[in-house]
Amino acid sequence: MTAKRSTKKVHGSTVQTMRSARVVRQRLRALRITPRVPYRRGSKLLPVSFWAVLAEEIDPPAGEDPLCWLLLTSLEVTTLEAARRIIALYLRRWDIEVFHRVLKTGCRVEQIQLKEKQAVLNCLTLYAIIAWRLLYLTHLGRQCPLLPCSLVFTEAEWRATCAVAAAKQIGGYKKGQPLQEPALGEFIALVARLGGHLGRRGDHPPGAQALWQGLARVRDFACTWEAIYQD
Repeated sequence: MTAKRSTKKVHGSTVQTMRSARVVRQRLRALRITPRVPYRRGSKLLPVSFWAVLAEEIDPPAGEDPLCWLLLTSLEVTTLEAARRIIALYLRRWDIEVFHRVLKTGCRVEQIQLKEKQAVLNCLTLYAIIAWRLLYLTHLGRQCPLLPCSLVFTEAEWRATCAVAAAKQIGGYKKGQPLQEPALGEFIALVARLGGHLGRRGDHPPGAQALWQGLARVRDFACTWEAIYQD
């Protein structure tokens, strides 16, 4: 778990808290719950059951609140593996949120004006691939920054972008600098700079929004490069 600053309410006042970076050890418990059926005059509602998974941190650092999650699910949780699967799904919640944000804000799927069902499905399929690629690049740049950028970017994309960066002296590039293929982490940082990420020492790694804005400019650079230098 990474370090994080947050706030909490203490006796009606907001207090700053700091969560240290650490490996969290949790105790897992699961229970099937069937709430009492509410009363409805003239009708009888059927009972509804669900599963609750409680994950409690065993040994939190001194002075810090234990990490505790209470997760409710319709999936049956009768084994340790089933409980661990629910926790793993919960840990993916932020990626899911970002994926849908890219679809709605970046791809603007809510503004689609297509009328035919198949046309809408085709459009959503294409946008889903675009959103996935953005998330893929975001994680790949953080986890494998030393990979060659040509593994996920075309030669026209990285050459054109590096040429523009050198001409505008962006991201440490200088005028007259020979074009060399950068590492993936370096190139993604450059793309994010084009998308508005400042890249200061204390800034977090670039996210999906900076990448999708930067990639739009990269694609324009690549099209221009291909138009000039195509065989």
